Amino acid sequence: MGMLVFNIIVTLILLLWGAYFVRISRFILPEEVVCANYKYVRLTKILIFVAAGVYFLTRCLLMVLLPGSAIHMVGIAVLLAMAVVVSLCLVIISKGSRWQYAAIAYFLVSTVGIGYWANDMITMPGEIYVNENQVEIRGSYTLDIPLTAISAVKLEEQFPNVAYRDNGISFKDINIGYFKLRSGERCFMYLKNRLLPIIHIERRKDMPVYVNCDTPNETIELYNKLDSILIGNKFHQSGWWYIGL
Repeated sequence: MGMLVFNIIVTLILLLWGAYFVRISRFILPEEVVCANYKYVRLTKILIFVAAGVYFLTRCLLMVLLPGSAIHMVGIAVLLAMAVVVSLCLVIISKGSRWQYAAIAYFLVSTVGIGYWANDMITMPGEIYVNENQVEIRGSYTLDIPLTAISAVKLEEQFPNVAYRDNGISFKDINIGYFKLRSGERCFMYLKNRLLPIIHIERRKDMPVYVNCDTPNETIELYNKLDSILIGNKFHQSGWWYIGL
């Protein structure tokens, strides 16, 4: 709820910025400069309003309705592109005024900052939590796995045989999201690196899940924690933990 409120506040700030952008431009820049570049002023205003709409749609509505979807990542990409265009418009609008160099500096700083932020968003490691009720995966993609839906869990010493990425992110050694296996089965992966072992979670009437942590020891610790919570209602057979089969 706290993040939702924050995103709504950001949306309102963007809307206010768009509503008063023309007035702010006339306050900062000479009237003749604003008039000469009025089409860019209007373009910037429109882009700010569009950015507010995209932000609200992706970060408020779809993050609640479709938390495991990649749609919000598309929204982030759109927002990043708009931020670059808006900063470029500011450079054009301020051309010939004393604010021109400040606008150029803002454009360069914002472009570099946006690049770093985009990289952090794409490679965001996220966290995996295990409690008495479910396994929670939080990060670029989110997934909640009720413990009652788990039919088996195992430590694997090999990676799944992936055919292609269905709806996810692959960057360097990171593979996050939904993937299609060569067997034709769809799976969810949250693999932060290429370090073994990984945890293979089988679910009743749903796709399997593969996860790992930053280090092999952390992956084993996570497996042991999940194992200790499930120990009350499972029995061991051939390296697999079967729950209520």
